Order: sequence, then C-alpha cells, then structure tokens
Amino acid sequence: MASTGRHLNIWGKRWGNVGKTGFEDTYSNTPGDQLFLGSSDNYAYYDCPGSEISFTTTITGGIYLLRCDVQSYLTSTGGGNGINYCFRFNGTQVGGTNGSSSAAGDTWQRGGHGDSDHVGCFSINRMYVVQPGLTAGTTVTANVMAGHWGSAELYHNYPNYATYSDFYIEEFAPL
Repeated sequence: MASTGRHLNIWGKRWGNVGKTGFEDTYSNTPGDQLFLGSSDNYAYYDCPGSEISFTTTITGGIYLLRCDVQSYLTSTGGGNGINYCFRFNGTQVGGTNGSSSAAGDTWQRGGHGDSDHVGCFSINRMYVVQPGLTAGTTVTANVMAGHWGSAELYHNYPNYATYSDFYIEEFAPL
C-alpha cells in the first residue's frame, strides 16, 4: 500500500432499492440500479449500474482509497461458484482480473466459493488503493464492478428487497 500524507477529500454514494416506510408493505426498485449476471456471464467483470462517482482531483500525485460495501444475491449453492467485486478508476479496471484462475485471472473466491451458506443475500466489502499520477484539476470517474464464476446466477442489489450498496473514494496527499 502506498504511504500517504494528510486526508484531503471523500466522495461517496449509495445506490439500490428503497425499503418499506410507514405502513407500506412493499419495496421500491430504483430503475437501473440492479445488475443480473447469468450462468453464461463467467470470468468477467461488469459495471454495476448506479455506482458511478465523478470528481475532480485537488492535488497532483494524489493517492485514492476506493471502498465499497455491495449487496449480492446468489441463486444456488456451492459447486465451485464464486463471486468478486472490483473497481473501474478513470477508465482502468483495478482490483480484479478477467479470466479463469488457470489463465492468470481471478480466483473468484471473495464469496460463495464452493460453500452452501452464501445462498440468498449477503454483503461483500472491498478496498483498493490507486496512485495514478494525476494532476490537480483532473476530472475522474470511477465505479464498482461485479463478476462471478460458476453456474449460480448473481444479482447485485436484488430487486424487490431493500438492498442498497455504498461506494466511497478518499483522496490523500502524497508524502
């Protein structure tokens, strides 16, 4: 991990579904804030709709901590299925590699790998540090990405539940 100086900024967002309020007995899906990956969408990461953050750097050579707490839903158990999350920062995928583990890709073992207790809804937290060498005043976009391996179907922000996800980017000065 890169050594950092003082903390400069934090940007964040929450996206997903709206839960019950008052006497309502239903949940409200936020259009476009869900992602479904079927059994054929293996060994690759896909952008999570609604997760994008845009910001302007305030220092040259800044260091950025990317953090997310994402809601996942697997439809079946075990059998070598695994899921993982990574990020896209300024157009570059970071913290995850497309491809099977035998082809120098991810091991896909962040959650659900061959284990029966990850059926249904659960949360995964990820963090990743980038030091891209940007100048002050650069506009950056970043988002969360989801991927999986195996025959299970993966939902991000499962519809009809009160699930939501959080994404934060912290900016630090270099030493």
